[in-house]
Amino acid sequence: MGNFAKVSGFIKGELLIEHAGKDVLVSDADVAAFRQEMDAAKVRYHIDVFPEAKHGFTNPQATRNGEKNGSDADVAAFRQEMDAAKVRYHIDVFPEAKHGFTNPQATRNGEKNGVDLAYNEADAEQAWQNMLDLLERTL
Repeated sequence: MGNFAKVSGFIKGELLIEHAGKDVLVSDADVAAFRQEMDAAKVRYHIDVFPEAKHGFTNPQATRNGEKNGSDADVAAFRQEMDAAKVRYHIDVFPEAKHGFTNPQATRNGEKNGVDLAYNEADAEQAWQNMLDLLERTL
């Protein structure tokens, strides 16, 4: 999570969070901390919890491809789909970052659950700045 306290009032839209109830990588404590951070920043948000869902439940490729999610072929297919729909988009690629790279708990969670995750502070900070820049341009 980023530090929303630094940008209180910056996010003007409402956030929708879709959370998997059986996500071993995002604990109830993580969700509670997120709620506190949003509340402190006065961000409007709504969290839907899907009790039987696991991590990656919104990605139809998640159970089929396992660790292959986010491959070059997946990114190319996404680009093709967005281009065909004439959607304005931008993709930031962080070549050294693993899944979960923006979560300071990712390395610990990955080790605990036997998943190849890792926090990458430099890339997380850049991704956060990229998101702030996007919000500044579009809201």
